[in-house]
Amino acid sequence: MAGTLLMAVALLVIGCGGGGGTSSKGSSGESTTQATVAVNSGSLTKKQFIKQADRICEEGRHEFEDKLEALLKNLGQSGQSGLDVLNTLEASHEEALVNQFFIPIHKKELDRISALGVPSGDEADVTSILSAIQNGLDEAKNRPSEFTHTRLINFPGFSEAAKLATVYGFTECGLT
Repeated sequence: MAGTLLMAVALLVIGCGGGGGTSSKGSSGESTTQATVAVNSGSLTKKQFIKQADRICEEGRHEFEDKLEALLKNLGQSGQSGLDVLNTLEASHEEALVNQFFIPIHKKELDRISALGVPSGDEADVTSILSAIQNGLDEAKNRPSEFTHTRLINFPGFSEAAKLATVYGFTECGLT
């Protein structure tokens, strides 16, 4: 089912959106861009912010599941195990999964979360979480095949985002 593949591919990551960036060297020595996602302060308490952001992430997860189910149905693979499907996807389908579904949905989530307004004093924490996710999505876009075959928690950017999101208190926005 789509939920199985979703867990294999996405594991409930919070969204990502556009941001600035700074250049650095990746682990293999190539130049990489590190994103910095801008956030604004708001009047929400931390509890209110987390609740609203988690709701946004849950909605994004459902949207991704729906689009993924449609993709699998179109490929004639509806109802199969997520891992079985991942092992048989062609490169063009992996790119579609990442670039047409996963990234746009998560960018929209990040935009919505950023628009909430971060609790005063939490700007650095939330910026770190969202920037780590942006970095993960940038990596996923550049390496869609590796992304679809790697547990999200082990993929660059997302592992750091998961740790930070959990510490901050997110329950939907982060890896579970």
